[in-house]
Amino acid sequence: MEWLKDLLNGLWSDLKRSYVSLTIWVNGISLTVISFLPMAQDYAPQIQEYISPSLYKQMMVVLVIANILLRFKTSSALRDK
Repeated sequence: MEWLKDLLNGLWSDLKRSYVSLTIWVNGISLTVISFLPMAQDYAPQIQEYISPSLYKQMMVVLVIANILLRFKTSSALRDK
């Protein structure tokens, strides 16, 4: 059971300073926007012409590229920030 305690303590120390991570901010905002889009389409039919399935695909490609670029920018672990 000690291994679980060590694991959780390690995760907490890594996540403690996550607010300074640009990668986490970009992914958090992206998750929020992508989660909101289907609901917005359901409640506001007039925006359906602007949010097509191809737009979702394009957004995913942009997110993958953004994550790759942010990974290259990252030079230290969260616990070191």
